[in-house]
Amino acid sequence: METAGPLEMAQLLVAHRGVREAWLLALSIFERIHRKDLWERGRREDLVRDPRETYRDHVRRKFRLMEDRNARLGECVNFSHRYTRLLLVKEHSTPLWAQQKLLDTGRAHARAGGHQASLIQMDTLLIHKKLLPEASLLITTRPTALERLQRLLEHPRHVEILGFSEAERKEYFYKYFQDAERARHVFSFVRDNEPLFTLCFVPLVCWVVCTCLKQQLEGGGLRRQATRTTTAVYLLYLLSLMQPKPGSPTLQRPPNQTGLCSLAADGLWSQKILFEEQDLRRHGLDGADVSSFLNMNIFQKDINCEKFYSFIHLSFQEFFAAVYYVLDGADREERAELLEWIRGKALSEGSTLQQGALELLSCLYEIQEEAFIRRALSHFQVVVVSNMATKMEHAVSAFCLKHCTNALVLHLHGAAYRADEEEEEEEEEEEGARRASGPQTLLAPSPERNVLPDAYSDQLANALSTNPNLIELALYHNALGSQGVKLLCQGLRHPNCKLQNLRLGICRLSSAACEGLAAVLQSNRHLRELDLSFNDLGDRGMWWLCEGLQHPACRLQKLWLDSCGLTAKSCEDLSSTLGVNQTLTELYLTNNALGNAGVRRLCKRLRHPGCKLRVLWETRKGSTFLSQHGECSRFECPCLGLGTSLESVDSDEAGFPQKLLEDAGDPRQGRNDPSIANAQHQLVRLPTCVETLGS
Repeated sequence: METAGPLEMAQLLVAHRGVREAWLLALSIFERIHRKDLWERGRREDLVRDPRETYRDHVRRKFRLMEDRNARLGECVNFSHRYTRLLLVKEHSTPLWAQQKLLDTGRAHARAGGHQASLIQMDTLLIHKKLLPEASLLITTRPTALERLQRLLEHPRHVEILGFSEAERKEYFYKYFQDAERARHVFSFVRDNEPLFTLCFVPLVCWVVCTCLKQQLEGGGLRRQATRTTTAVYLLYLLSLMQPKPGSPTLQRPPNQTGLCSLAADGLWSQKILFEEQDLRRHGLDGADVSSFLNMNIFQKDINCEKFYSFIHLSFQEFFAAVYYVLDGADREERAELLEWIRGKALSEGSTLQQGALELLSCLYEIQEEAFIRRALSHFQVVVVSNMATKMEHAVSAFCLKHCTNALVLHLHGAAYRADEEEEEEEEEEEGARRASGPQTLLAPSPERNVLPDAYSDQLANALSTNPNLIELALYHNALGSQGVKLLCQGLRHPNCKLQNLRLGICRLSSAACEGLAAVLQSNRHLRELDLSFNDLGDRGMWWLCEGLQHPACRLQKLWLDSCGLTAKSCEDLSSTLGVNQTLTELYLTNNALGNAGVRRLCKRLRHPGCKLRVLWETRKGSTFLSQHGECSRFECPCLGLGTSLESVDSDEAGFPQKLLEDAGDPRQGRNDPSIANAQHQLVRLPTCVETLGS
């Protein structure tokens, strides 16, 4: 051993003492000769075990316990205690044996680590816990794919990456434009331009927008028309990269832009966002092209592996993929194919656009070609757009639907729309500061804060005035506000408007909106149904509506005013209106504090021969309820229900307060009066919030 070298010494030790003993002996020798560096290095390397041994230990731990056939719940026995004679096979199975097992069970062992599996195979094994079963899997995806992905996972956890809030966007603008006045001007412009403001949600795109707007400022000023869509913003950014260098009169076109666009399109079709160098070469992109794209902030290298490249954001890849089809010259054929696909969709769904409506309208909006949009939507008669969560989505829908000239029914449902909470908090803080500095007066919060842009209502008004086929428009959860309704009323008063059913439930309306609606009731002879439920109209708003209802030209038949903040004061105006209006047959007043006096007044008017009202509705069908100190009692009101209802109901049995009968006049005294017996009244159902009618 004295003449042996290091390698020969290690071989001799392993041959005579075994691998483990030889290793421990070497460590002890290092310690005795005070070679602490070698001893520490050996201890560290000792922790690195053979992967095969680690896997064997894992299998032993996982399968050493087993459930006995007659065991109680949760009780297990040790595998070695149950089987005293166990054959452990360490060799690989023969190919014939493995093939037979695959035929018998339908399952096979994982392939060797050196086997190169496809990405889809690897993902499938990881998701189904066939590969690395104890590992957690981190997946980034868009919301549209989340529902399908969730079905494949056992215990998913979702984390939504929100991007910039409004306050953070504002902070970024002030940091990018270091001059405070300039930053305030640019941010105000972006805040009023919903497409731009929505784009700034993504931090990287926020930088792109700032770059474009800075160039616009240097070129003479901000241009709103140039930045209406995402496509327009990205085109501006691309143009900013192509600006001529000092001393060069022409634009610097990106090198091999065709190859870049074809790479983007191929990546979308194959669902790839990371590209290897061989992918780039296949599309004719060499090293100089890649370097140029990196310098232009279009391309970036992968963080973990520099041999992989990607676009700086997925939206940029989508943009260049779209440009590819423009450069390809097959624009006309692609348009015809797209229009045929939309026509087939309409035929298969009964001329109704509902599933995927918002996605389709978003794509059409980006095109910004009115003739194409009109042709694409000409096949739909019913359009239902749901879950519009942002102002941008509202604007996109309204822009496209004004070109849907064959539509009979339009439903636009917001996703319980509310503006950014931070904006509301800031306004509340500012309002609180003003109150602290001024007179201490209590101001009621306005129901019209954070409403939709006027352009949204203006586009809908355009649709009303240009589409004589439209008979129903429902705008639930649309924060129109009074100004938005004012614009909408311009379309409702247009001679071409033939709308019969208008629903504006939960639209953040106040009494100011009712003035314009009253004018519509006076001029529009086609409107038959109007729903204004869940808007804080108040008694002032009711007064304006009654002005319209009393007009001789009013043809309204059904009116919903549930939860509109009405009181007994509104019953005075309603009472006068019901004696004049000859068309209103159904009135819905659920959840309004009408009180004793208000109901008495309505009772008197409903007995009038000139009143044509047939139903005063409460939402619980078949029953009438009056609130008595927080409790509800069921009864049918004999003073309001004449004809057959009067014949079958006795006021004493119904428990109806005698004082109300005396005040309203006992209807039983007029049973034989033909003018009363022939009145077209039905059983009336009173709202739930009416107080006790006794004295």
